[in-house]
Amino acid sequence: MEQESRDRLIGRATELFSERGFYLVGVEEIIGASDELRIAMHRHFPRKEDLVHAVLEKRSDDILADIAQRLQEIPDPAGKIKGIFDWYGDWFRTPGFAGCLFERALSEFGVEAEGISDVAIRYRSTLEKQMADMLRTLVPAKNAVRLATTYTMLLHGASTAAHAHGDPEAAHHAWQSAKVLLDEASRH
Repeated sequence: MEQESRDRLIGRATELFSERGFYLVGVEEIIGASDELRIAMHRHFPRKEDLVHAVLEKRSDDILADIAQRLQEIPDPAGKIKGIFDWYGDWFRTPGFAGCLFERALSEFGVEAEGISDVAIRYRSTLEKQMADMLRTLVPAKNAVRLATTYTMLLHGASTAAHAHGDPEAAHHAWQSAKVLLDEASRH
């Protein structure tokens, strides 16, 4: 019951934060009229920042697990990298897509809010490392990390384009650029 209440709070907060941002959503709105959620909020998340941290941790875990599951079926490294871009493309097409929570957290809280920014930065670093590991089998090692960093920038730029301009093809366009960079890096 207690874990269920905690999960409900995180789920509700994730929806609201995704729709409207972190600062515009108050704790009272997340709790609603539920005494059960009010008690759970104070027990699990003494401060709103603690809830934001938990939301970002869960979102990171969920995304990385979802991507990993999708990539299991893809045998080759280049296909796996394209699979990451495809995952983002599918996400951009989901009803209610409202941009990246990690980018929003960094924008609203800044890097000074360590407990929050650490999760956002760790998500991005984990994704970069996974892509760099895949790229090491395709390009010289010196290019793998640089290319993975560039790919992460392309994905986050695509996320912004998908959100700000309603461009459901943003991930596909990012992949087209990524492919050109991959071809170039594999020749050097």
